[in-house]
Amino acid sequence: MKLSESTIAEQRMRLPNRTERVCKTAGLGEWEGLLFGAVLITAGIALILVGQKILPVAPSRVYAPYWVLSNFGGVLAIGGIIAWIKVAREKLFVRRRKNLSALHPHSAVFADYPWNPQGITKSPWSKVQQSLASSLFFAAFLTPFNWWAWRSDSRSWLIGAIVSLFDLLLALAVVELIRRTLVALKYGKSGIEFETFPFITGDCVNLKWLVPSGFTHVKSITFVLRCVEEWTETKGVGDDKTISLIHEQLWAATRTTEGMVNILPGAWLSLSYEIPATAPGSCLSGEPRITYWELDICVTAAGVDFEERYLVPVYQNAFS
Repeated sequence: MKLSESTIAEQRMRLPNRTERVCKTAGLGEWEGLLFGAVLITAGIALILVGQKILPVAPSRVYAPYWVLSNFGGVLAIGGIIAWIKVAREKLFVRRRKNLSALHPHSAVFADYPWNPQGITKSPWSKVQQSLASSLFFAAFLTPFNWWAWRSDSRSWLIGAIVSLFDLLLALAVVELIRRTLVALKYGKSGIEFETFPFITGDCVNLKWLVPSGFTHVKSITFVLRCVEEWTETKGVGDDKTISLIHEQLWAATRTTEGMVNILPGAWLSLSYEIPATAPGSCLSGEPRITYWELDICVTAAGVDFEERYLVPVYQNAFS
């Protein structure tokens, strides 16, 4: 199988449709996350108790069926638990990084990120689990609003139209869940190996990609090694305040397959990229912005396509 020469892009470019933070699992601080979760859980439990008629409330103050109150209370409580889980994951991430840094006191790389020097293995089922959980949560969240839009005494065409838009988003989420499931069933796990650790700007980045087991009837593959800067952007004040997660590409090298793709499933494909010495190195523990390198692989094939991203340890020489 033949790969094209690298096509280099050195201008900043905004990367759209990215909603996940690379290192941090929660946008809130530790105590803010715990307090936010506690408020949601407390409110949720109170609504569940009212919905189950355990906590007495005058019927004249109940403006929805009791099952709607229980449902919405469950949604709030689950939201609070999710906030706590994200805070716990972030703490475990930081602890793992500190432990690896203590084991490698002469390398600042492990103080930046808890790397596995051999490489990274990914399972597509983690994305399926995330998509399933978010779809179920969104469906439960929309249930009381659908009752309000279609069954309550205050229903109207405007409320129904607005809720229908959110129902459409739920349908799109279910479609994405189905797509991710099909990808997981077809391709299975994949991964990359680092020939050296870490990679240094100005040198070659030599990687090996583990071809997924369901790698059949492939039309083309695109490999992109890029440097990305990530930060949160705040606009407006008060009720008009919005916070957006921003990803910008700083440098990228793209290689594509040429002609027939005849690599076998389960094989290792070698990839090599020349990195300029002037390129920024990774800084995954920085604040308020982080910089990281990733290998983005897109496979166009019969049926469902494959796409995966892997963090790559590219650092400046002084940092390593």
